[in-house]
Amino acid sequence: MRFPGMRLWITVLAIVSNTAVFASERFDPNTCKLQNRGMVLCFDLRDDAHPHGGLVINVGTQDNRERTIFLPFPTSSFSPDASILASWGRYDHFTIVSFMQANSGIHDIGFEPLFSANADQLDESVTSESLLFLRRGLERKFVYRHVIPSSATNFPMEIQHLDDSINAIAVVRPEKAVGLELANGKTETPEPLPESRSTRFYEVTTNGKPSIIELRYELPPTGKETIILTYSSKLAGALAGPFIAILFFKLKENIRPRIRRIILWGLGLLQFSLVALFAYTAWTTRGETAGVAVGDWSVVIFTAVVSALPLWLQREPRSLALTVKP
Repeated sequence: MRFPGMRLWITVLAIVSNTAVFASERFDPNTCKLQNRGMVLCFDLRDDAHPHGGLVINVGTQDNRERTIFLPFPTSSFSPDASILASWGRYDHFTIVSFMQANSGIHDIGFEPLFSANADQLDESVTSESLLFLRRGLERKFVYRHVIPSSATNFPMEIQHLDDSINAIAVVRPEKAVGLELANGKTETPEPLPESRSTRFYEVTTNGKPSIIELRYELPPTGKETIILTYSSKLAGALAGPFIAILFFKLKENIRPRIRRIILWGLGLLQFSLVALFAYTAWTTRGETAGVAVGDWSVVIFTAVVSALPLWLQREPRSLALTVKP
C-alpha cells in the first residue's frame, strides 16, 4: 500500500539530516591536534557567527574498549566518526559522547556547541554557566568551565563521574583578533601550554577546583564598516560648508529662494542619512576605529559651528518699519 506524500516526507527528512551533518563538518581537527595528548576538546571561534567545535581523539591501543565522555554543555549537528562507532546524546544542559577504541590513530568528532549568552556579563565574573560566548559590538568573551561545581543542579551526579578522558582544551581565535584585558594585564586565563601557537591549548585541572578558561578579544571591523567610519565624517565635513553658506545667504543676494530651499532640504536629508548610518555602525562596532571616527565627527561638528558664527553675524537685519519724523 502506498501512502500519499510519503516520498516527499522521506526527501525532506534526508535534506534536514544532510544539512545537520554538513553544518558540523566545518570542524577542522588539524588546528587542534596536540602531541602526546589522548583527547583534545576544541572550540573553533573563527566563524564568529557560528562557532563550532569537536573532539580530536588519539587512539593508541586498539582494545575495543568503550569510552564515554561527558560535556557540560548542549550540542547540535553531531558529525560521527564511523571508524570508531561514535554515538551522541544531547540533553538540556549537557552532552554524552561514546565511542569504541576499535581503530588506532587520530580521529575526530564534530559538533555545534550551544552557548549561553548574556551581554551583561561581559565585564562581570562568571558564576555558574559552563559555556559562554558573549558579544558586545566587536568585543568577544569566551568562557568554558570544565570542572563542574558540586553545587550545580543542572547535572546529575551520576553523569559527572563518567569516564573523563579529555587531556587538553583548545581554543582557536579569529586570525586578526586583538586580545583585550581580562585582569592584571592578561588577555586569557589560565596561561596556555607551551605548545600553543595560533591555537591556544590549556591544561585540564582535576584537583577539585573549578577549571575556568577565559579569553577576551576584539574583532577588526569589516571593510564596509571601516569605509563608513573613516569616510562618512569626511563627506559630512565636505557638505557642511555649502550647507552653512547657503543657509546664511543675505536676503538681497537670494534671487532663487525656491531653489535655495530645495538645496537645503537635500543637503539636510543627506547629512541626516550620514549621521544615522554612522551612528548605527559606530554602535554595532564600538571599537578603536569607532572611537577615532567619533572624534572626527566631533571635529566636524565643532568646525561647522565655528564656521557658522561669522556668517550669522553678517546677516542683513530685517527691514525696520518706517518712522516719520515731524
